[in-house]
Amino acid sequence: MTEMVVIPMSSGEYVLQFQDGDHVTDHRVDLSKEMLTELGRSPDDAREVIRASIQLLMEDGDGTPLAPSVDLGSRWGGDRGFREQLTDRLRA
Repeated sequence: MTEMVVIPMSSGEYVLQFQDGDHVTDHRVDLSKEMLTELGRSPDDAREVIRASIQLLMEDGDGTPLAPSVDLGSRWGGDRGFREQLTDRLRA
């Protein structure tokens, strides 16, 4: 089973690790304060927001692997469908 681990690096920057047995894949994730604010979330909720966002991107994707760097703020600002789906998911 694959485990998703979110590690804070600096303000708004995180490392997302997928761990599947001995195999680990790292991805850089940028999460803007503006996105958290618009979601009504505090920086303490960043891990939850990242996990929900990545799960949504992977479910809606075409099966291609997650990019090494993911800018969630850009997705939030430029993809209305992503914004609505993530908001709904975090409310549930």
